[in-house]
Amino acid sequence: MTSLELLTYDGQFVSNGIKIAAKYCEVDLKLVTKNPGVSATDADVLCCNPIGRLPVLRGDGVRLFESSSIARFIAAIRPEKGLLGKGVVEAAVVDQWVSAAGTELTSKYGSLVFPYLFPSMFPYVESTVKAETGQVLRVLGGMDRCLESRTFLASERITLADIVMVSALFPFFTTILTPDVRSKYRNVSRWYNTCINQREFVDILGEPKYCESAPVIPSAEPKTPAVADASARPSAPAEEPKDTAAAAPKENKPKHPLELLPPTPFVLDEWKRQYSNTDTRSAALPWFFENFDPQGYSIFYCNYKYSNELAKTFMAANLISGWFQRVEHLRKYMFGSVHVFGASGEPGSVAISGVWIFRGPEIPAEIVEDGTDGECYEWRRLDLSNADDKALFEDYCAWDGEFKGGSDKPFNQGKTFK
Repeated sequence: MTSLELLTYDGQFVSNGIKIAAKYCEVDLKLVTKNPGVSATDADVLCCNPIGRLPVLRGDGVRLFESSSIARFIAAIRPEKGLLGKGVVEAAVVDQWVSAAGTELTSKYGSLVFPYLFPSMFPYVESTVKAETGQVLRVLGGMDRCLESRTFLASERITLADIVMVSALFPFFTTILTPDVRSKYRNVSRWYNTCINQREFVDILGEPKYCESAPVIPSAEPKTPAVADASARPSAPAEEPKDTAAAAPKENKPKHPLELLPPTPFVLDEWKRQYSNTDTRSAALPWFFENFDPQGYSIFYCNYKYSNELAKTFMAANLISGWFQRVEHLRKYMFGSVHVFGASGEPGSVAISGVWIFRGPEIPAEIVEDGTDGECYEWRRLDLSNADDKALFEDYCAWDGEFKGGSDKPFNQGKTFK
């Protein structure tokens, strides 16, 4: 194969797994450094990824984007190295961990890691940090139980599952996971230490290093010393930092556009409580139909455009989980019930579809703008005065029924965004 070029930027964490896989497979990978700030308009990037995001891989007849796909491709070049697993079952286990790295870990960088590394670009939001830290620790707990009886995640030797998961955890281990936290997950720490000390990992990540103390919470705004004032009034006593902060006027944050809509009598949080605490068909749905305000909220059906490519139910479920995580900041404005239909088999044997309640008369722009998960779905407004639309909404909320007008495949599993 002709030489391959990996277009990335300095320090891009999600590229590390690709580079380590290339080391294991002895693939000649030329690194081309790009500026992430202009990647969306960079012709070299756009020819490989129409969305304009890094990393991308190019070569003779090769144009790939998404780090997990690139890593799989690199591993497939040298199948004898065994990075993709041996046999169908082991290969599926490798694939599930590679997918989980993206949906469960790298998607949290923006809220948990980048505020410490790039505080001027990524704000520290305490409520989000608390919620997503809990999700990362839940992942570590699950991994710890899995690794209790095995050395590596998918096999008795290192596979792409270990490479991608270690690479995904690397920023957490070096930035926020303190020794007392790591000590609670002894099996994960043993596995991570084993991998991180392998020559191929060291070549890319450097000598092992760990977070030794809790990082300092970054300031929401940079503090600029008042040099001119100090020189003008040399005899004035210095103010305490807290007094300065207290005296500083608070900047009014612009309201979200959905906050500017006319008031509505329908309380979405109360619907979520009804849905969570009462029987769906006998109690929650009757409450909903009695209280729903069609002027203040809208209901839409969504259907995944690329279901003809879906072959594994767990991968479809991961797609939904990843989507939910990426719209977490809109939770107060919407409710969703999205399901996987069918059974694992050939491509096209699995489908994804669901229903959503949105604040306002239309789908929020952030849901369907270019490059978002929502762009991968076909959308149709549901009218509750139409008996078929109402029945479809009921079935998706209740996770049972005929799903007439929805998927023609049998229900497999569901996920709720509430």
